[in-house]
Amino acid sequence: MSCETQTAVALRGAGQKVTPQRMLILSTVRHSARHMTAAEILEDVRRSYPYVDASTVYRTLASARELSLVNELNMGSGDNEFEWAGADRHHHLVCRSCGSTSSLDNS
Repeated sequence: MSCETQTAVALRGAGQKVTPQRMLILSTVRHSARHMTAAEILEDVRRSYPYVDASTVYRTLASARELSLVNELNMGSGDNEFEWAGADRHHHLVCRSCGSTSSLDNS
């Protein structure tokens, strides 16, 4: 099953509509190699879908957080960041000097 199909199944299972905007927002988070702020997600999504509204991004992220699809993180940089929740929980290390983050596996 593709990751987009898994996302659509999770949304439908929670009684939410599967819209192109929602799928693009969640796909952006899921396939990002780094944590992203809502503003960065909006900027990325607008490259493909220029008419998406900021409120759509915020509402989608909030509902995805409630469904445990994404994690919302306060990494101390000011804006909260988002990452795909995935199957494995992990912790983060934040460098006090440069602010870079590293994920730690729970193994």
